Amino acid sequence: MKKIIVFFMTLVLIFTVAGCGKKPKAKIENEDIRRSSYKFELSVDENDNITKGSVLVNFYKLSKKDEVLVSTKTLTTFSETVSVTGLESDTEYRCDVLCTYNKKSHIIYSWVVKTKKNGTEFDPILIENANEFVDYLTKDYSEDAYYELANDIDFSEYSNKNEEGVEIPFEGISQTSSQAFAGTIKGNDKTIKNINISSSASYNGLFGYFKGTLEDVKFDNVNVNVKRDSSTTTYSGLVCGYAYQAKFINVEISNSTLTVDAKTQYTGGLVGYSFASNILNAKNTNLKLESKSGTTSYVGGLTSWIQQNSSDKYGKIIDATVSGTVNISSTEKLYYGGLVGLLKSGATVEKAVVNVDATINTTGATDAAGLIGNAKMADYKVSDRIKNVVAKGKITYKSIKETDVIENSSDVAIAGLIASATAVKLSGAYSEMELDIEAKIASDKGLYSSLAFGRGFEYHTELSNAIVNGKINAITTDSAADAVISVHGYDGSVYNLSGDEKPLSTIDSETVNYVCVNINQNGSENVWPNPISIADAKTAAKWDLVIWNVTVDETNNKIDVVFS
Repeated sequence: MKKIIVFFMTLVLIFTVAGCGKKPKAKIENEDIRRSSYKFELSVDENDNITKGSVLVNFYKLSKKDEVLVSTKTLTTFSETVSVTGLESDTEYRCDVLCTYNKKSHIIYSWVVKTKKNGTEFDPILIENANEFVDYLTKDYSEDAYYELANDIDFSEYSNKNEEGVEIPFEGISQTSSQAFAGTIKGNDKTIKNINISSSASYNGLFGYFKGTLEDVKFDNVNVNVKRDSSTTTYSGLVCGYAYQAKFINVEISNSTLTVDAKTQYTGGLVGYSFASNILNAKNTNLKLESKSGTTSYVGGLTSWIQQNSSDKYGKIIDATVSGTVNISSTEKLYYGGLVGLLKSGATVEKAVVNVDATINTTGATDAAGLIGNAKMADYKVSDRIKNVVAKGKITYKSIKETDVIENSSDVAIAGLIASATAVKLSGAYSEMELDIEAKIASDKGLYSSLAFGRGFEYHTELSNAIVNGKINAITTDSAADAVISVHGYDGSVYNLSGDEKPLSTIDSETVNYVCVNINQNGSENVWPNPISIADAKTAAKWDLVIWNVTVDETNNKIDVVFS
């Protein structure tokens, strides 16, 4: 009998153990550890005793004092990819895999992982290819981190496929202000090339919204195409659409194309809109820029808009070069400059060379110039923040709709240096522009064309130490009441070739070779110097502010100038 009892007890124990089953096992593979995220593949032994939907992973932030639960991920199957974001860099986390079996919750696997360090100035995050460039600056981005290019980055090798294996077109990085990049990228003179971006966002470019620092980087063959039907404002540039207190230092762009078709737009060859940002030693060569607008356009070969902030630390363009072609069509209002469309609030431009051929078709108010479309100093206080500049190239302007030249009911200013200037004191300038104008202007509006300022408003406007050398061709069907062609401008800075204002209908072409030592307008007092001959240009060019390297071709009556 005793043996029978022992036998039955053994059977009960066997069935009890079998009912409990073995402890489930978990396995992790293909870990991807980053600064702010962690991803891995988790598989758990499938077991009928495990309560369905009970498998989960807890993530605890570890410290010397305690541990804090920061995230919980629940699995719907026994094998899944688990991803957690929003982690702190250089921090240890404990990961616990739990599941419920035999009606109780158990930890079946546990391990500790440490996130990667943030890039620092002396230990930056190295970027070796296009996929890393995008991933590190988006999926694994840490604000204020330092990044460094280890190689040239070729975006023709970039690949981004969805779950179905379909390639997703690249639309750029940080396309909203909430995603703004605020770190530092050091390029080590490496080149980022073959970028193709198609976008319909508000902020467009390699970076849509940028608050960081970009230094010692070259770009080649960047192509940005923006088409946007929305009535809200569009900001577009080859490098970034909107720059907020950002820094661009030693940045070069070559052989690149920017095409924008949007209503109200800020479009620039480097930066679309520059708010209190510094652009130092920048080059944009062989630029092709096309702007189509149903309403208002701000367009610049470097940036469409730049302004200073209250601290006077930002809002500067120093040592810049732009060359290429620009094509613009706008129906309501246009501010265009080969360097800057609109300069506001006392921003600074020093030592800039622009050589751009622009073709402009508008039917609205226009400020267009070889250097700056419209310049306004802060609080209308006269400032010499624009100095030592060169503007070359051509502006071809027509007030045109489809194929017909139509009457423009707004003022138009076309100039070699600055189309409209308010409280500007420009020192050290060279203008060698050809202005080709065909327009109808309403009788109560004005067409102002000059090789220096198109028009200087009632506030003090001054031009000094300038060499003006170029050609104006102007054809207008109807004589506008205020239409004037001049060397230096109108409304406070007029100096006509004949000394008198002339309606453009009486002038087919004027060629100007003129050196200006000083032109100053202040209230009702006008001081106009006598013209200086081309032969004297070399002597006249040696001013205190800047020494020009002037070449004089007396046979062809032509001068050329570069910075020495």
